Amino acid sequence: MEDADDRLFRECEGKFGFRIVRAEPVRLGWLNAKWVLHTDGEPLVLKKYHARRYKEAKVLEAALIGQQRLHEAGIPCPRVLEFQGTLLHEAQSGDRYMLMRFCEGERIGSGTASASRMYDLGRVAGAMHRHLNDGSTDGEEPEPQFVPPEPEDRIRHWDAAIEQAEREGGTHLVPLFERQKDRVRELDVGRLRHRCERGWAHRDLWTDNLLFTGDRVSAVLDFDRLNYDYPELDAARAILSGGLNEEEGLDLRKVDAFLSGYREFRAFPQGQIADSIALLWYMESVWWLRPGMDGKDPIPRRFANEMMWIASQGDELPKRLSSL
Repeated sequence: MEDADDRLFRECEGKFGFRIVRAEPVRLGWLNAKWVLHTDGEPLVLKKYHARRYKEAKVLEAALIGQQRLHEAGIPCPRVLEFQGTLLHEAQSGDRYMLMRFCEGERIGSGTASASRMYDLGRVAGAMHRHLNDGSTDGEEPEPQFVPPEPEDRIRHWDAAIEQAEREGGTHLVPLFERQKDRVRELDVGRLRHRCERGWAHRDLWTDNLLFTGDRVSAVLDFDRLNYDYPELDAARAILSGGLNEEEGLDLRKVDAFLSGYREFRAFPQGQIADSIALLWYMESVWWLRPGMDGKDPIPRRFANEMMWIASQGDELPKRLSSL
């Protein structure tokens, strides 16, 4: 008897006209189910969206349209398969899914990118942002996905985290949360709001969503979060993910390489990356540093370590990055 996944495979065969020889599960990702489909033609990737991760259809469809437009512009990313004018498909079961071409390449571990790979990643990110923000999107500029809250609100957040940690036996986390609170006080949030440029961005540009062949980026993956925000958060996320070694810190040669590549396609003011990293910390620290975190899952642990490292640098990091 066919299960729900088998029925989805048969439905894809009927809609798109290929025959699946083998469906290979992909273990990466959170909640969404993925398979590499080995077919009688080209290999494909099938992604079925989990209900907890599924957004409004029009938002997800817009992200896929953005991905398709980037592919057509020559940005290394998978082509999405279209059926009857749509890129986001609904199965008879009600599940939403998409199909795209399989891309060759290797994933690398966080903090392990070479300077030459960071340079090419910068070129790809700059070209991607240039195409996404070329003025072809109709309508008024939307509000960014992240609206930096007032410092007082963030301080209240960390006070609540401290109280919860103390209440639940996580007193070892209290100094960590205190440091985040201190860093909020040190930041000029108004400056970040003023200096950081708004625009369309990938919003998930880290090593798990990148494939490399040699020194070149062979594919940028997972455009589900593509939306209007701050493009330089992509730069900060890519630089931290590729260039921050948890033992040796941030390799400035890799930062310089990324920005050199980026500036071939799009302006990026000298020293601005410090504000970009600060804004990324202001957004993400509350996601990854939480009472009850145990550090067992390597992905949240990596992001948490990045947030702790940024806060630990204080005002020294902007000084180190001022010439880049």
